[in-house]
Amino acid sequence: MKRIIISLGLLTLLCAILPAADLSGKWKGQFDGGGNARELTFDLTANGNAVSGTVSGLTDKSLEIKDGKLDGDTVTFWVMSEYNGEPVKLVYKGQVGSDEIKFHMGTEDDSWGTDLVAKRSS
Repeated sequence: MKRIIISLGLLTLLCAILPAADLSGKWKGQFDGGGNARELTFDLTANGNAVSGTVSGLTDKSLEIKDGKLDGDTVTFWVMSEYNGEPVKLVYKGQVGSDEIKFHMGTEDDSWGTDLVAKRSS
């Protein structure tokens, strides 16, 4: 019984000290925006589990990331954009790999969404 408790304690400690996914840096990807390929640039900074930065390419200015979180290899955040002059909250959820992030982005109410892969940029 003592060995089991020690083993579980060591396993818990190991999980706690494993590094989170390497997210900081620039990432570029594309999605189909109504028949036109739209290129997005994600400029991300991870500080512990907090994620900050910008998304460029949706509008003529960079959009600030809000409520960015990193949980293991899953990143989530949202940005305020606009469509036809109306504000739109776009929600992002991604799986972080060593050289890519597989994102799903869509409206908060799930009325629209798309997938895209962003590759690490130098």
